[in-house]
Amino acid sequence: MGGAQRAYVSVTEASEADLTKEGVILATRWVKAYDTARTAGYRDLGDTQEAYFEVRAI
Repeated sequence: MGGAQRAYVSVTEASEADLTKEGVILATRWVKAYDTARTAGYRDLGDTQEAYFEVRAI
């Protein structure tokens, strides 16, 4: 997970010429994992306007 998150940060800060296929794939995985975790976290909260979640690698 940490590698995917680092790849995401790297891809968002890199120029198009500096992108690697592997970096883009890892960054895409991070976005999907983040969205899945966010959706799962909000699922049982009901009508909440705001929430805070922290992701930790164990």
